[in-house]
Amino acid sequence: MKGIFPLAFLLAAALQASPQRRLAALKVSPGSDTTEFPVHWIRDLPPAVKTAWKDCPYTSWLIFGIRKIVTPKQISYSIHVAQMQSLGPDDADIGSEYILFFSENGLLIAKQKLL
Repeated sequence: MKGIFPLAFLLAAALQASPQRRLAALKVSPGSDTTEFPVHWIRDLPPAVKTAWKDCPYTSWLIFGIRKIVTPKQISYSIHVAQMQSLGPDDADIGSEYILFFSENGLLIAKQKLL
C-alpha cells in the first residue's frame, strides 16, 4: 500500500471486535483483498459517516485526505486530519495529525495518531 494508510488495516479486526476490543490490530499481507479508493469531498461520504464526521471534535481541522477502504467483509472510511499550529513562508507547522476510521454505519472505530 502507498501513502499514509499502511496501518489502516486494523479496521478488519476493529469492526469485528466487541466494543471493548475495537482497537485490536490486524496484520494484512500484501496480497490481501483490501482496496482503497480516494473520496474527494465530505459530501461524497455515506450519510451516516457524514453525520459522525460532523459530530466529532475534528471538523475544524484541515483534511489531508479521505479514503474508502473495501475488504471482503466490510466497507469503511478513513479521514486524515491535521491541526495547524502556524503557516510559515515555506511550510506549515502541524501540531497534531490523526487518521480517523469510520465504519459504513458511522461508528468511529479507530483513531490513529501520526508522528
